Amino acid sequence: MFTLEQIVTLILAAIASCAGVALFFKGAALKVKIANMLLTVSNSLSQYGFTHLAVIAQRLAVGDFAGAIKEAEWLVRQLANPKTASTLFDGVFSQELTTRLSDSAQCAALMNILSGWAAANPTLAKAAGVTITAITPA
Repeated sequence: MFTLEQIVTLILAAIASCAGVALFFKGAALKVKIANMLLTVSNSLSQYGFTHLAVIAQRLAVGDFAGAIKEAEWLVRQLANPKTASTLFDGVFSQELTTRLSDSAQCAALMNILSGWAAANPTLAKAAGVTITAITPA
């Protein structure tokens, strides 16, 4: 299983690879295709709450390599500090949770996961105030 830091690193590597390909190939059509891919990736990252990774992808898509590097350096500094990294990931988690809770099927699946966790960890669940009595999808 990957850690969040490894996932972020993989995403950054994929984004940088696309930008690197665009730099080495002179074909305008290929550059446009890669720019469009980066913009698509950027939109997807934004939807999942990875706003800073989305900014990096956007900057690479328009050829703002200095801006992308500056944003990546800032992100690396934030992730190196456990407190700021936690804040960044809390935002991603909150957005993902809100998205999942707005869909009844995903909400039911999440409740099943929580129910299973509470059953497997009764002491922790009680300490956290987690009580799940019934799951009724809408």
